[in-house]
Amino acid sequence: MAIHPELLVRQIKALGLERSNDELSVATLRDDLRSSNANVAVSAVLGLTRIGTDQAVEALIECLEMKPGPALTMAASSLRRLRSRRAVPSLIRCLETRDDELRDGQKRLLILALGEMPHVSEVPVLSAALRHRSYRMRSAAARALAQIRAPESSTALEAASNELSWFRALPVRRGLRVRRRRADHG
Repeated sequence: MAIHPELLVRQIKALGLERSNDELSVATLRDDLRSSNANVAVSAVLGLTRIGTDQAVEALIECLEMKPGPALTMAASSLRRLRSRRAVPSLIRCLETRDDELRDGQKRLLILALGEMPHVSEVPVLSAALRHRSYRMRSAAARALAQIRAPESSTALEAASNELSWFRALPVRRGLRVRRRRADHG
C-alpha cells in the first residue's frame, strides 16, 4: 500500500515540529485539520492529542464544528482521552445542534467523552440520549449520567426508566443501580 506523498511530508513535518516547538506545531496541525485528505486531517488530530496543551485542546474543540467525518470522530475520541473540562460546553453544543448530521457512532463517542468529564450541565443532553433507538447510545448515556454527582442525574434516570419499555430501559436501570450504590448522591 503506497503512502500519499502529501501525507508523508505533513506527518514528518508535524512530528519534527512537535518535538521542537509546540506553538508552531499546533498552528501547523490546526491548518492540516481542514485538509481535504482525511488521512492528513486524522494525523493532525493525533498530533494535537500527543501535544496535549491548551492550544492543542482548543484546536481539537474546533473539530467539533467541522463537517462530520473521520477528523471529528477522532477529535471526540481524543477529547475523551485528554479529559479537558473546557471541551464540555462544545461537546454538549455539538450533540444538541448537530444531531441530524452525526452518525450514531459519532454521537456515542461524544457521549462517552462527556462521561469522562461529568458535570450537571450535561444532564439535559444525556437525558435525551436515554430515549435513543440504539441500545449502545442509551447505555453510554446511562453510564455518563451515573457519573454525575447531582440529584438531577438520578431524576433523569428514574424518569427514563419509568417511560421506556422494560427492554429499552435495561441500560437505564443499570445506570440507576450504579447511581444509587454511590455514597455521594449529591
